[in-house]
Amino acid sequence: MKLRYEHGLLFTNINIQYRGKKLLVKDVVLDTGAAHTILSPDVVADIGVKAEANDNFITMYGIGGEHYAYRKNIDTISIGNNKLEDVSIDFGMIDEEGSINGLLGLDVLLKLGVSINLKELILEVDN
Repeated sequence: MKLRYEHGLLFTNINIQYRGKKLLVKDVVLDTGAAHTILSPDVVADIGVKAEANDNFITMYGIGGEHYAYRKNIDTISIGNNKLEDVSIDFGMIDEEGSINGLLGLDVLLKLGVSINLKELILEVDN
């Protein structure tokens, strides 16, 4: 899968499915420094992802300081033709300007066996 290098960041697109509804999430940053994948709640609202009482509410710490999110399981997350099922994803504010819709973290990258080819700017996923 092709990566886009912009403003010093690597961007890709991912597909998610939640309660049977599918969504292409564009402008997701490949972030090997993020332990857990996080998506903007604004981006996923149309397919019914929202905070619910039984979700795990978490506090995250990063370069921007302390942030809050909720964690829930989604049906699938996929990169190209490779997918994970019943995946725990965080949902919280990432970019107030709205140009970054998510961070693809090590949790998903490792489970999919992703290799990052920086010379060709592509993600290679083990089959």
